[in-house]
Amino acid sequence: MSKEAPSLAESTVQFPHIAAEINAMAKSDQDMREKNLRELGSWDGTLDAKNTERMKKLWRK
Repeated sequence: MSKEAPSLAESTVQFPHIAAEINAMAKSDQDMREKNLRELGSWDGTLDAKNTERMKKLWRK
């Protein structure tokens, strides 16, 4: 039996720890946005600012 080949995404991810961090940031951002739709006024601008700063740092690397 042959082992299934990795998907294209799995075979091209050079920095899986950074990819995981970005995915976690995206999930927390999406959760916050969905909560804001249910509960107006629950927007967390600090989360958005924190994620933006982190993405800028990652981009500079």
